Amino acid sequence: MPMKTFCTLVFYGLLLVTYQGFGQSNYLVKNQVLKSEILQEKRLISIKTPVDYAQSPQKYAVLYVLDGEWIFQYAQGVVDFLSNDLSPLPPLIVVGIHNTDRYRDLGVTYNTQDGYFKFVKFMEKELMPYINQNYRTNGFNLIYGWSSGSSMVSALMNQKLNLFDAYLEGGSGIGPKTKAYLEKRIPDLKFNKKYLYASTEGVGPRVKGLKTYQELMQRLNPQGLRWKMEVLKGSNHVGALAQGLHYGLRFVFQDFLIPEAIVLKGLAAMKAYYKNLDQQFNFSVKMPVGVVNESAFTLSYANQLEKAVEVLKYGMTLYPESPTIAGVLAEIYADHKKPKLAAQYYKIAKEKATAQNRLALQLKYEALYKKYNKLK
Repeated sequence: MPMKTFCTLVFYGLLLVTYQGFGQSNYLVKNQVLKSEILQEKRLISIKTPVDYAQSPQKYAVLYVLDGEWIFQYAQGVVDFLSNDLSPLPPLIVVGIHNTDRYRDLGVTYNTQDGYFKFVKFMEKELMPYINQNYRTNGFNLIYGWSSGSSMVSALMNQKLNLFDAYLEGGSGIGPKTKAYLEKRIPDLKFNKKYLYASTEGVGPRVKGLKTYQELMQRLNPQGLRWKMEVLKGSNHVGALAQGLHYGLRFVFQDFLIPEAIVLKGLAAMKAYYKNLDQQFNFSVKMPVGVVNESAFTLSYANQLEKAVEVLKYGMTLYPESPTIAGVLAEIYADHKKPKLAAQYYKIAKEKATAQNRLALQLKYEALYKKYNKLK
């Protein structure tokens, strides 16, 4: 191996070690082996808690992901991205269910002898109780399945409707037998505040299968079910794995993105908006950090400084450990030519980032504190 290449690998290896050394208290991924009496085997489960889990008493919705060995790593990344400090979605606990015998557990034919019936029982009687007993959950559960897993998710919705609140399918589509089953089954289901999102790649036989699925749902028009189906043009089957989860989460939680017209009315209107979401989701909805920060920017750009400050100070009561809320307040004060207040809140933001071991934010706010401390 050339010395230059070796040195480069060592350099990036050191960067990786450094990266892994910082922020470990913020990111908790646990691999747990469950001994299943139902399946008579050991099952590996990966569990990712939200960034603020250790600092907050908050309860969280749970996303269960089939094909955990392929999808879990992406799932935890997309959830973190969609619920980051500038994004509107709520943080989630992510549970990856790794396969042993995939074809046994995810192969759905609606035959009562299917192995997937035992797998469903494992989720219902062993896995979900374990998660609820050991983690702070709020009772709102989502499940995502791709390819064969999407058939499993569809079967779950139609046979164990109340096990989950949101059913997300990637690489989905149905054939004649499934269509015939759903035509008889769906009219008998009592949907109440349920979600279904199904998508598939832009080429291949699943496009026709998804169209069949969509036309069936349009004709049956089940009440109490909010649903959407779409073909992901330009995507292949593996690409549909990632896009299906991303778009599915955005669909379920689309109402967390507060309309700008409400933001411009100020804090009272914003609080009322999120209070109304409690009934829609059947859990206590907390205004996300990303909404606090982005709404404050919206108000600031509209020259409504007092309203922006009010929103951020309310955010500090919701998330007292958040470095970014203090950082956004500092940035807005800086934009409005108030360097003394900017320096004050950049210092607070730096201290909170340090306490949470968020190195990038710590260095950012330290530099900005020094800049504005000289100007005050």
